[in-house]
Amino acid sequence: MADAFPITTRLPSGTPAALRPTAIMGDFSQLLIALATLVEAERDLEHFDIWDLATDHWLREAEEAFTQVTTLVHRIRNAAPARLEDRKLQRVTTLLDTMIGSEEPGTFQRFHSRLHRFDWLFSHHGGSPLARRVAELLNVARRRIDELAELPCFIDTPMADEVEPVSAMPEMPAMPVAA
Repeated sequence: MADAFPITTRLPSGTPAALRPTAIMGDFSQLLIALATLVEAERDLEHFDIWDLATDHWLREAEEAFTQVTTLVHRIRNAAPARLEDRKLQRVTTLLDTMIGSEEPGTFQRFHSRLHRFDWLFSHHGGSPLARRVAELLNVARRRIDELAELPCFIDTPMADEVEPVSAMPEMPAMPVAA
């Protein structure tokens, strides 16, 4: 008769700490989902009168999605970064917060152009699994922000004297650049 011989370890298997997502990464992933929901809700409202009772639920969905986005934006901006990669996520979140909080004509589009003009500020490179994950989060965020910029509720034409010169740098909080 064979003896029972355990071949598995009693130690719990888990993700190494160096690869574990931070709280900011988790919130940023949720933010991307909330942005997709906001884009879809705003697209539903594009061709309908928002005061029509038949489309009232779409207006409520859009408002709830916007509230979810702003809640996550504030949570990410106010969190203490655990890793250097978190600062990149916070930088994009700060830009998004500035964009959706803008009230002057042309401000949303002006900040949107900075996302593409200063690509190195809003992207991440590296070969580690964590760096690739952060790079993918940032790429998806750029696509979501591009989708927001196409929505009529965020398209506004700037006045001729408000056009930003090409040489202007973004007015973002100073953060160290990853080496």
